[in-house]
Amino acid sequence: DHNGVPRTDRDFRGRHLLVFYGYATCDCLCPVGLKRMADALDALGSDAATIQPVFITVDSERDTPEKLKAYLPKLHPRLIGLTGSTAALRAVAKAYNVPSKVLAVAPDGSPTIRHGAYIHLTRPNGKFATLFPPVMGSDAIAATVRRYVSAKRASAPDRN
Repeated sequence: DHNGVPRTDRDFRGRHLLVFYGYATCDCLCPVGLKRMADALDALGSDAATIQPVFITVDSERDTPEKLKAYLPKLHPRLIGLTGSTAALRAVAKAYNVPSKVLAVAPDGSPTIRHGAYIHLTRPNGKFATLFPPVMGSDAIAATVRRYVSAKRASAPDRN
């Protein structure tokens, strides 16, 4: 993660995850999607305590833990950033069905990367729940997430 702590999916079990794939130098969809995700988290109030926001980079070469540590607090204080080897990140992206491809690299070394831009909601057991487009309003995202959190409270732990 952005603090240098090795992470696996088991570290997040028991909590809903809001997951966004992107890269720190993106100036297109990433800032929009991450802002909506952060605003939705804030709109959830006390329900937000059961949710972990996660940013997973698609740019392992440039998005080092140090770079993410400087970038992520500007977006949301609870956001955890994940980076790692290209192979590890590809495996996670494949599991989430998130494509990515470097389209171009500018003379200064900054890439343009095509990548999936949906916000993923994952259940506390690690299973997929739903997707949110990055242009969906944060209040609508929060309302849907709240329904999943409420359903979790109302059901047996092993059912959700």
